Amino acid sequence: MRHVPSLILFHLFCVLIEYFLKVYCWRPEFSNDTLALHCLSRLAFGRVIWTLTALFSAYFAPLGGLLSVMVKLILASWLVLSASPNLDLESSLENHGWGRITYDLRLENAARELGQLIAKSKSGLEPDALGQRLAFTLARHKIVDAQVTPYTVGPSPTPALLSHIPSLISRLHRREPPTHYGHYAHFDGEMYVITVLLLHRGAALNAILPRKATLSDSIQVTGRLHRGYYQPRLIVHSPLDGFVEQLDDRHGREFGFSFGFGHGPGSYRLEIVAGSQYGPVVLIQHTIHVEEPVPTLPTIKLHPQSEPGTVGDYANRLFILINRHRARHGYKPLRQNTKLTQIARSHAQELAKSKSLSHASPETGTLTTRVRHRGLVPQFVAENLANASTPEAALHAFLESPGHARNLVLEGLTDVGVAYVGRYFVVTLASLLSKK
Repeated sequence: MRHVPSLILFHLFCVLIEYFLKVYCWRPEFSNDTLALHCLSRLAFGRVIWTLTALFSAYFAPLGGLLSVMVKLILASWLVLSASPNLDLESSLENHGWGRITYDLRLENAARELGQLIAKSKSGLEPDALGQRLAFTLARHKIVDAQVTPYTVGPSPTPALLSHIPSLISRLHRREPPTHYGHYAHFDGEMYVITVLLLHRGAALNAILPRKATLSDSIQVTGRLHRGYYQPRLIVHSPLDGFVEQLDDRHGREFGFSFGFGHGPGSYRLEIVAGSQYGPVVLIQHTIHVEEPVPTLPTIKLHPQSEPGTVGDYANRLFILINRHRARHGYKPLRQNTKLTQIARSHAQELAKSKSLSHASPETGTLTTRVRHRGLVPQFVAENLANASTPEAALHAFLESPGHARNLVLEGLTDVGVAYVGRYFVVTLASLLSKK
């Protein structure tokens, strides 16, 4: 009987440690998915061993007490290190020089929804369709950040991410380091399919933007830019294909915009674009539905596959589609310009090599630098970039972005150069003056 108080204390200690592991080593959001069962089953097994160790120590002190401490330390380390993919991801990225990243519940829920869809798809999702589904899923979970990198692992016998970290890191870029993440492991009874969403948050909003509004509403968009960004601009694409642009030229990182819905009911797409040393970067993308229902299912546009052909065929096809789009909105067709095409092709080759979208290049500089280097004197220039499988998918990507859609119908445009390398489309637009 003299060992009963000691045993009770040991048991309470077990409960406290179990609570600590649940709260700090596994995310509470896992309570309803199969990864939770995996983690908690390890925890239950550990608790049994822990209790047996407590009994042993109670009846065979002091040797049992020393053994109990050793077993508990080893067991706690095993539980933490073997069952927490979060620790794998966070510590590995930090050890590889990416800094600390923050877990985000909304990203976790988005990863869960996307992961379940991918796991159920026997043949996998076509990249363009996956991109559209990702955009819908992020919007559903009120994630407005534009720079999100999805990553899928599987089928895998375990939910651990450690062995896949090098492959994941190879897809990241130093200019847009991940700041937040969420991930989900889907278990079908035999294998895991792991979905990771890594997000670069270049602008933090002060409030969540609404998805639905009325014509009389006025929307305030305020927030703070992260270090490295400056001169934020808000671009709104209205249902009547009109564009409203506001520039916040205040010095510092705080920004604020206000706009209404004077163009009638429909979908208003908005973007916040900021300058950086790598050129303009889209930081925020969001759609507000004005006096129309918010979509409950994604609209996946299946673009007709272009006939197989050369790189030039794809570039020429996109050129034709751009001029058709301009004609549909009452604008004159653009001329193909040989030098602009060379500029676009050279930059597309750089994008394909780096496997990323960026308007600035460490080798050729900014767009204006590239244009002037070819001996052209632009009154103004613009550039659209897309990672897409077909010219139709590239045009769709442009039209989904207010800034890119506006570039296609800018007043005064005269010439264009279009190039395609790998999956990378580059459209260089200009209003050219003759060089004196």
